[in-house]
Amino acid sequence: MPLNEKSHLNLNFFHEPIVDIFRPFPGFQSLRLLQKESKQYPSRSYYLCFVEFDNKYQSTVAMNALQGYRMEKTDTKGLNILYAKTERKTDQRTDRVRSQENRIKQRE
Repeated sequence: MPLNEKSHLNLNFFHEPIVDIFRPFPGFQSLRLLQKESKQYPSRSYYLCFVEFDNKYQSTVAMNALQGYRMEKTDTKGLNILYAKTERKTDQRTDRVRSQENRIKQRE
């Protein structure tokens, strides 16, 4: 979604309509939006959207159903949905808590 530099729209303006698109799919967990400046056209910016699901199967169902989805009638390309190139880094604290819980269960 390219935006003109003069547009000072808050990310929250885009967040809810996009969440509403993904929320009906089973396994939907969360959605993050990042605004990036175009390297090719410095006066433009675009948004990257990261959507998380419980598992790969559920994300694949949503991806296949929404590929090419048009947010507006004037949208010529529609959504281009891809798998993340890398796994999202897990919280080290969460990993420590899980390993401690596993040790406790093993002792019992």
